[in-house]
Amino acid sequence: MSGPSAPEAAATGTTNPDRVADLVRRDRLLVGGALVAITALSWAWLVAGAGMDMDMGGMDPDMVMPMEWTASLFAVMFLMWWIMMIAMMVPSAAPMILLFATVNRRQRAMAAPWVPTGIFAAGYLAAWAVYSGLATGLQWLLDRSGLMTMAMASA
Repeated sequence: MSGPSAPEAAATGTTNPDRVADLVRRDRLLVGGALVAITALSWAWLVAGAGMDMDMGGMDPDMVMPMEWTASLFAVMFLMWWIMMIAMMVPSAAPMILLFATVNRRQRAMAAPWVPTGIFAAGYLAAWAVYSGLATGLQWLLDRSGLMTMAMASA
């Protein structure tokens, strides 16, 4: 006999330990795999140049004419900061996200209220987006005041 089904187990409060262990492993693989993929894609985008065409043909970065800040440049710079935050911070947030996924699985099994793990992770993404917006704004202010070049060097 294999034990009660998931709905029966939730209704009676009994579970098959092997089934629970399989669910935990599956949750961890799914969430962990998604976190690894997000991190890898973020790093790949950054290594590829973060959306910036910074090829200066061997010229000294200080000799290149400054770029004018436009809405599209601001957006690219924001994305550069945000994706850099994602690439660096997802690995450190992963244990908490995995723990949250485990707690959620238990909540669902008991038919208790729960929040999808993606919503929880979106909170991290939103916080990093706010920081990235502040960093982009500060970068714009430093560039505009002449204290920093577009090559992100002190002027």
